[in-house]
Amino acid sequence: MLVGVSINNDNFEIVTSINYGGVPLNFVASESQSDDARIEIWKLDNPPLGTRDVVIYFSADLKRYAVAGVITFTGADQIDPLGTFVGDNATTNSASISVPSDEGELVLGLFSCETCDSVSFSLPGVERWNLAAGGGNEIGAGVIYKGTATQVYLSATLGARDHWAFGGISIRPASSGSPAPTNTPTPTSTLPTETPTPTPTIPPTMTPTSSPPTPTGEIVYEETRSGGSTSSIFVTTSGSLSAFGDHLYLAAITTKSGKGQVTNVSGLGLSWSLVKAQCAGRNQTKTEIWMALGSPSFDGPVTATLSQAPSNAIITVSRYSGVDRTNPIGSIVSGNTNGIDGACSGGSDQASYSITLPVSSNGAVAFAAVAHRHKAHNPGTGFTERIEVHQGSSGSAAGLSIVEQSVNPAFVAIEGSFSGTVDWAIIALEIRPAP
Repeated sequence: MLVGVSINNDNFEIVTSINYGGVPLNFVASESQSDDARIEIWKLDNPPLGTRDVVIYFSADLKRYAVAGVITFTGADQIDPLGTFVGDNATTNSASISVPSDEGELVLGLFSCETCDSVSFSLPGVERWNLAAGGGNEIGAGVIYKGTATQVYLSATLGARDHWAFGGISIRPASSGSPAPTNTPTPTSTLPTETPTPTPTIPPTMTPTSSPPTPTGEIVYEETRSGGSTSSIFVTTSGSLSAFGDHLYLAAITTKSGKGQVTNVSGLGLSWSLVKAQCAGRNQTKTEIWMALGSPSFDGPVTATLSQAPSNAIITVSRYSGVDRTNPIGSIVSGNTNGIDGACSGGSDQASYSITLPVSSNGAVAFAAVAHRHKAHNPGTGFTERIEVHQGSSGSAAGLSIVEQSVNPAFVAIEGSFSGTVDWAIIALEIRPAP
């Protein structure tokens, strides 16, 4: 299952999570044209059978509009189903990209524009959805092309010159046969008032089973590097990360204030993708987690690029070995003083935090990034604080702590306290061991 989201992101809004009947999807890739057009692709391997709601959460209430489309494929490779994502953006009256592909593959193209009136795709593309939201204030569309040797050329014609973002990715077939798209339910546009309000109830489909498969691998914490910056759109680790193939790299970034977003993470020659973002309850800080896993080209620092310069920013990058190479991240939760997936306003500063992470794997690691501005952090019982970093001073400071604990299937309470009341945000996730 692939979900494509097209956003008129006037306030640099991004998708923070998507679930299908309570089952979380994984972020694949994104492309943005400043704050005018953005696309994101998310995936879920082997989605549960039946009809369920696809629920999309954004980093904030949308100032403008969004369009979403959902498409499922049969006959896709179950180990490595997706190829290399290619994206581009500009302000013109046409758009095009070339996506690496091969015979027997399909290529999904996802498009977004701000006020381009209309969009149409060149043949032999087959349009899967094409919707205008907010009276044409956002147009989002999805198209499928058949794969050919080397690459597929995707092109679109806009009804008027406009800001656009366009991206594509190939779907690889199983060892025999070709992937085939199933009938796609008609997607609906998302109005600002329609952003789902999550509740702290953990979906029953995420309840850990009593006897999960026993993994043979053991997750090993290897290292953490950190860095900080002041009034800059860049923040870089001050030390180099070691390059090891199939190790999981988790980058946590926090800013003061919580305005803006991370637009890109780079380093080690790896491809980095957003795991989740969470603002604080008064939007005085926020935290994001990005991940990379593959074959690094070299040792080196890691850099995050921000959409605007905050007062202060911090980055930490932690490396783990022994992780599941195909699906290293299990369940993901986030929250602030407003609760699970809490809104960015209306919160009240607190001196402690508590969030529940459902863990389904034996030998997993519960990992959390806690943003806490200028207050000191104390981890909860059983958790190891790998690093605590502060950048800046007093009310303009950013603060970030990374905590972890080896766990088995359970609802794990991730708790901690601060040296005083503060506007905080947390993201917690399950690192899954190699099978």
